[in-house]
Amino acid sequence: AGDLQTAQAAATSAAKHAADDRDRSVALNELGDVQVAAGDLKGARQSFEDSLLMARRLAAANPSSAEAPRDLAVSMWKLAGMQDTSVRWADVAAFLRSLADRGLLPPSDAGFVAEAERRAAAQH
Repeated sequence: AGDLQTAQAAATSAAKHAADDRDRSVALNELGDVQVAAGDLKGARQSFEDSLLMARRLAAANPSSAEAPRDLAVSMWKLAGMQDTSVRWADVAAFLRSLADRGLLPPSDAGFVAEAERRAAAQH
């Protein structure tokens, strides 16, 4: 429990003191991961949703960026894995496929398209 408390304090501090929205979005995803590990699913969902909103805004503002849409995909992935969210695996699969089609998905991430599609099929 102590390690989770330390991790949560560090992630909360990172989100609060982030230099920019990209760093804040990443810190919120990390905070959400810690909250999931601690069993705080409501808090985790909120952290992931806040991160998703920032990631969507950053991706829209930086359409030629490879980093911004990847960050958005990570935020979507985290929410799709939770119950009672607006993000479904089909959304993640479609977004990743669009990144791949535009050449914005790194080769190291190619397997995530198939995995998201597999999870989408299982979610129906």
